[in-house]
Amino acid sequence: MCERAQRNGLLGDYKAVFKEWEELKIIEKIDCENETSHFLPHRPVVKTDSITTKIRPVFDASARETGKNSLNDLLYKGPNLIEQIPDIIDRFRSYPVGISADIEKAFLQLGVAPEHRDFLRFFYPTENEEIVYRHSRVVFGVSSSPFLLAAALSHLLEHVPAEDSETADKLKLSFYVDNCVAGVSNATQQEKFIFKATEILSRGCFNLRNWESNADCKYIPKSTGTTKLLGILWDLDKDVLKCRVCVEDLKIDSNITKRFILAAVQRIFDPLGILCSATLPPKILLQNTWKLKLAWDSTLPDDIVKPFLKWWGEVVKLSDIEIPRHLEINDTTQMHVFVDACKETYATCIFLRTDTFQGVKVVLIRAKSRVAPLKQATIPRLELMACCIGARLAHSVQQALNITEMETIFWSDSMVALYWLSEKGGWSVFVSNRIKEIKTLFPNGEWRHVPGKINPADLISRGRSHSHLVESHWWEGPLWLVESPDNWPVPELINCETSEISSERKKVRLCNLNLSEEKVPWYARKFSKFHSILRIVVWVLRFINNVRSRINERKRGQLTVEEIESAEIQLIRSIQAQSFPDEKSTPNMCVFRDENNIMRVKTRITECIDTPHFLSPILLPNNCIFTQRLVEHFHIENYHAGTQLLLSILREKYWILGGRRTVRKIRNACVRCRRFKSKSPTADPVSLPADRVKDAAVFEVVGVDLAGPLYIKRDAFLLSFRRFVARTGRPRIIYSDNGTNFRGAYNELAAIDWNEVSRNAEIQRITWKFIPPTAAWWGGFWERLLRTVKELLRRTLGKAIFKYEELLTILCECEKVVNSRPLTYLSEDMQDLTPITPAMFLFDISTAEVKDLDVRDANHFRKRLRFRAKVFEELRKRFRSEYLGQLIQRQKQDPQSSNVREGYIVLIGDDVKKRLQWPLVRIIELIPGKDGLVRTVKLKTQSSTLIRPIQRVFPLELSGNDLTSLPLQKVQLTELSVNSPNPETSVKSSIPDPSKANQPQVSRCGRAIKRPKRLNLVTLNDVFE
Repeated sequence: MCERAQRNGLLGDYKAVFKEWEELKIIEKIDCENETSHFLPHRPVVKTDSITTKIRPVFDASARETGKNSLNDLLYKGPNLIEQIPDIIDRFRSYPVGISADIEKAFLQLGVAPEHRDFLRFFYPTENEEIVYRHSRVVFGVSSSPFLLAAALSHLLEHVPAEDSETADKLKLSFYVDNCVAGVSNATQQEKFIFKATEILSRGCFNLRNWESNADCKYIPKSTGTTKLLGILWDLDKDVLKCRVCVEDLKIDSNITKRFILAAVQRIFDPLGILCSATLPPKILLQNTWKLKLAWDSTLPDDIVKPFLKWWGEVVKLSDIEIPRHLEINDTTQMHVFVDACKETYATCIFLRTDTFQGVKVVLIRAKSRVAPLKQATIPRLELMACCIGARLAHSVQQALNITEMETIFWSDSMVALYWLSEKGGWSVFVSNRIKEIKTLFPNGEWRHVPGKINPADLISRGRSHSHLVESHWWEGPLWLVESPDNWPVPELINCETSEISSERKKVRLCNLNLSEEKVPWYARKFSKFHSILRIVVWVLRFINNVRSRINERKRGQLTVEEIESAEIQLIRSIQAQSFPDEKSTPNMCVFRDENNIMRVKTRITECIDTPHFLSPILLPNNCIFTQRLVEHFHIENYHAGTQLLLSILREKYWILGGRRTVRKIRNACVRCRRFKSKSPTADPVSLPADRVKDAAVFEVVGVDLAGPLYIKRDAFLLSFRRFVARTGRPRIIYSDNGTNFRGAYNELAAIDWNEVSRNAEIQRITWKFIPPTAAWWGGFWERLLRTVKELLRRTLGKAIFKYEELLTILCECEKVVNSRPLTYLSEDMQDLTPITPAMFLFDISTAEVKDLDVRDANHFRKRLRFRAKVFEELRKRFRSEYLGQLIQRQKQDPQSSNVREGYIVLIGDDVKKRLQWPLVRIIELIPGKDGLVRTVKLKTQSSTLIRPIQRVFPLELSGNDLTSLPLQKVQLTELSVNSPNPETSVKSSIPDPSKANQPQVSRCGRAIKRPKRLNLVTLNDVFE
């Protein structure tokens, strides 16, 4: 490089540039070695016509060694800024006064972090020794530099004072790298913009220079001549724009190659599409070289070289084409978009039509042409592709000029494309995708027909010669567009479908399942969750697509939202094909097919402003597994919503036949919902036990319980029991709950050898009866007395503190009050008998002997004894008739029958824990009473067995055999664990019974259960098309 620069006499000037940079601290000399570094090659670029810099170093960060990455390959280059050029030029053309400027040494104003500078090293241009420098500023030639400059300018313009916000907003839309292209309405605004823009950028050490404009003002004079403007030319005297055609430095070699044709086409930079018709012929020739599979440097055949040389010889004439710069826009302005296509190309162009005082003006905004793809396509399809790029280009112009409300009219000479755009139907994927895009960009776009002879897009789509293109003046618009709308072409529509139209009808391939042979579809054999079913279908569809596609076109990575939505559409379409072969299969319901060939319900609210799914919901059957899984999914996702709420949520998108019945069925099968709505069964009323109603001595049958928050150990209870026996006599039967002190006393007494005790003493063993655990109401006859005593103590004591003797005395007083309560009706008539009280029976048991009674007269004693016997007999008769006779069985108003069975899965109720924490157990034995009714059950937990009353168990209406038949997800079935204290553990299968191995499995209702089969991809015939 140094030798070549020396021969050209440029080496001295080239070194002077680096010396100047070193003085400005743009580069710095280094001596140290650093292993993690990178060197940039550079070369001088000379521009003799440049006003500011004649020679400048250009660094190539794309240079690489064989098999290794370059620096640009490892950097994030940001968005493609070239795509912003047409928008900037459109905004520049929308003002009568145009302004342009650039930033002096823009990249050199941005510093590079010291730790990153070693990757920007380079050798100083010298021949004798190696001198190493490195950049301390952003380098022109590194792919990330334009993005860094744009980010710095954006940051600067975002943080400006409020009074400068208007100018800052205009500058944000006016910069392309270091070039500023803007426009204003008059000279006053021009002066303000230049002053404010210079001031704002100077705060970031950016110097705006080289101001040019087509109007003079206080700060700059009116410019003359032609100047460069973002790759095109601006004639300041005529105020017109034209393309720059650089063909002088490209010399034609005798060997024309594909590389040379591509270089020649790229010499014409045309961001607005002014010369798009002229650039089509070489692009078509270049495509033909691809069909021949020629190498880049291979010699081309004559049938390609001759047309290219003819085109190249006239390319200089393209520099004469120019269009007006200013776009006059007012309330009458209309946007007219023309599209056309031929066998090899398709194109579009956009004109603005404005009514002014001087008359109607039609100005070209943009145009675009493309070569048809290598894969052969029909003319109607190419016409539709032209409509699509026309809609895209029009939308881009609207966004750039902020004229989204402007009236837009689209013109096409293809009747078939216009029919596709006007009619709804099941078109092919190719047609429906492009129609969807066009309707998305312009939902209310007006499409009209124009004959091909007067369609300006017809000229640019066919690729005319340069002479014919210059003479046509097509950029001035069609002549009929200047006239009144009454003279415009009259729209014509096709009244019936032609073969070209019907050929794009969607071909529906249905795969019907034989439900008589297999009721469970393949996608539900192994998965029971809705989203799992969708994912497996997506994977199957992706596999099918990848098999049919090329290696570089195959999809990889995570599933996308579009793929999941497509799988849902495929599933719904397949299910509807099975359940509704045609529209007549849905009686009493109006349906139609949408663009995805899915049957939807026609509702009576189509005029309402709402979502399309709500206005026309998707029709689903109620007897398929897909619908069941869908309802289960929404039921769980919406926190186990009720029937009405879940039906309303589903109605937002789906219409299920018999939806309420289906939703209610799924909700009733939900295990978690059963937890919260299950109720304990109630036992039928039962007669009082014989111990409660037969004649017995006082305290012969007793009930024992602890009253109050007192901690009584087993030894203390036994001592209190001895005191009770000493005062009242030895009881025969004791009832109690399952307290540890009672159980301990019972176990110790049971360990005594009662046979030995019976031989040596005249006492019998006490019968101790325990009520079921947690069934306090079984001991109601003593629990009621405990409550009475507690209420007396609570009302009497309050918050007082007593000694033991005082508390004992108070308890004796409470005992007297309790024993004095009336057991029979208390009459207000003084002549009636005194009501029966417990105190009347307290003297029935004989106590220990008292010697002072022996001295009484024997006859008197016998008379009193007979009198007492008569009184007690009368007392017992009154007790039998007035108290026991009034004890009748009362039926509860809404009793719930006891329908528990062995093997049922139930919850154990607990007054302390929440229902969600109640353990799940299995009933292993029913314990009937004397009347044959079940009131207690034996339960199996993980580590033990329990006995509970049926009022403490809450059935889930679920047996162990029903687990596999529930239409619920596995995540819910895992709650039915009986082998784990955690209710979320999975259900462990019980040991199978060999005798029942061949018997068919049935549900609790007697319905035969068919076990699901494993998914076999080898024999899978269900293919979605």
